Amino acid sequence: MEFENEIRLRASLRKAVGEQEADTLMEKLTSIEEVRAEMHMEFAIVSARFTEVDSRFNQVDARFTQIDTRFNEVDARFNQVDARFNEVDARFNQIDTRFNSVDGQFIGINAQMLAMQKTFVRWGATLTISLFVTAVGVIVAAFLTR
Repeated sequence: MEFENEIRLRASLRKAVGEQEADTLMEKLTSIEEVRAEMHMEFAIVSARFTEVDSRFNQVDARFTQIDTRFNEVDARFNQVDARFNEVDARFNQIDTRFNSVDGQFIGINAQMLAMQKTFVRWGATLTISLFVTAVGVIVAAFLTR
């Protein structure tokens, strides 16, 4: 069909411009058609490459979406762990406050015990001296009464 159109066009051109000019115009038309065909082929190649790159981009985009989803899951888990850590830290601070309170009470009790120890040492010393004086008095009285 295209061949018939070419024959009719060539005949029309020969009538309009002459045989030599018609051949020149037909050669230029053929050259233009060849360039157009090459451009269509190159466009098809570029279009196929674009489709391939677009497909790869969609794969990469899907992978990024998976990574983003996983990151959000990990982030949510981290936030849970962080919240639990804050609870444990608050409890530790309560225990530390209680420990400091008890430690303060132990220091108070220790001071009382040291004071009591000094008192007991004085009483012991007084008792020892009293016993010693009594023993010496008994010994002297025994020597004097003999």
